[in-house]
Amino acid sequence: MTEHEDVGLGLRATERALAAAERAGLGEWERTFPVNQRDDQKEKNHAVILWFGGPWVLIAVAIFVPMPWYIRVLLIVLAMGSVVGIAFATRRARLRGRSGGALVHLFASGLVLERTHGELVALPHPAPIEFVTWEEPGEDTSFTWVQLWVTLPEGRTVALEGATDAERETLRLIAQRCGLPPTPREVAQPDHPPVW
Repeated sequence: MTEHEDVGLGLRATERALAAAERAGLGEWERTFPVNQRDDQKEKNHAVILWFGGPWVLIAVAIFVPMPWYIRVLLIVLAMGSVVGIAFATRRARLRGRSGGALVHLFASGLVLERTHGELVALPHPAPIEFVTWEEPGEDTSFTWVQLWVTLPEGRTVALEGATDAERETLRLIAQRCGLPPTPREVAQPDHPPVW
């Protein structure tokens, strides 16, 4: 075990994160947490589901259901449009996958947000972070959202999402480490920032 390994999670601070923290003067590394895992997996799953379900239903209807030729052409055009949309969704999911997993590295005087093959941001304490929650009503049940909203140095705000109990506990620990209360602040259903 190295000095940069988190005993509880088995995660290590990456060399990139350590270098960024050193440049920003964040002090000693303390812990590393994976974040936004459910959101990353959701994008991949949606792309796969869309490829299997999306355009083929329209094409099958256009081929096998009796209808006027102009409706058949319209369905085929819609199917081709859905293929283009699905291709964009797949590209987005692949780019997100290529940027690697999302990690938060806690240091004595700040934190580093990292996509393991992409973006990297060091934030000294006090970091511009909000710990929030809201209810999103559904048809049968509602879903409770819990997020950390982090404003990056260039002014862009990103979200760290807590979809599961384990992810919510991680966000609570990060929030406390950043000097926030352990209970998220309730907000009205917002237009929330994009997930990191």
